[in-house]
Amino acid sequence: MTPETSNLFLSYLSPGSRQSLMDASKPVDLPHKTKLYNADTTPQYAYFLNSGLASVVTPMANGECAEVGFIGYEGVVGSLHLLGNTQMPTRCMVQLAGRGLRIALADLQQAFCDSEEVRSGILQFVQCHAAMTAQIAGCNRLHETEQRLARWLLMGWDRTQETDLNFTQEYLAELSAPRSRPSPVICNVRD
Repeated sequence: MTPETSNLFLSYLSPGSRQSLMDASKPVDLPHKTKLYNADTTPQYAYFLNSGLASVVTPMANGECAEVGFIGYEGVVGSLHLLGNTQMPTRCMVQLAGRGLRIALADLQQAFCDSEEVRSGILQFVQCHAAMTAQIAGCNRLHETEQRLARWLLMGWDRTQETDLNFTQEYLAELSAPRSRPSPVICNVRD
C-alpha cells in the first residue's frame, strides 16, 4: 500500500513521478527536536513533510546558532544536498512535531538525475528557499524584535497551515531576544 501525502512538492509532480518517489519512501513520525541532518555531513535521508515544521540553522563558532530557514509541507528537507558535494554548514531539526515521508538520499539523488521533472521541481524549491534565506537575513539586520517575530510566526503558519503553532516559550524568547545592532557599514569608493 502506498503512503498518502499532503506534501505540496509531491502533489505538483505528475502521477508517475509522484508515485515513484512515494514508492521509495516510508511514512515516519517526526517528534519535536528530531535531527533531520547535521552540519557538514551528507544525510542518509531526505524528507517530504506532510505536517510539522523543520528549522534550518547555521551553527556559529561561539556555540550559538542562527535560524536561516524553515521547511514545511511545501518542500523537501535535504534538497540542497542534491546539488553537489559541498558540505552544508547548516543543520536541520523538527521544530513542530509532524509526520512525513522519508526517502534515502541516494534514491532521491537517482530520481533527481533521471527525471527532468523531479530535477526542475527540486531546483525551483531550492531557489525559493534561497530567496527566503535572503529575506530572513535582511529582516534580521534591519527589523526590530516585534517585526522579526511577526515575520517568523507568519512564515511558520504559511509552512504548516496550522491555526495553533505550538512553539515553546524558550524558543520564542530565543527568536525575539534583542540583538545589538552593528553600526552601518560605510564604504569609500575610489577611482
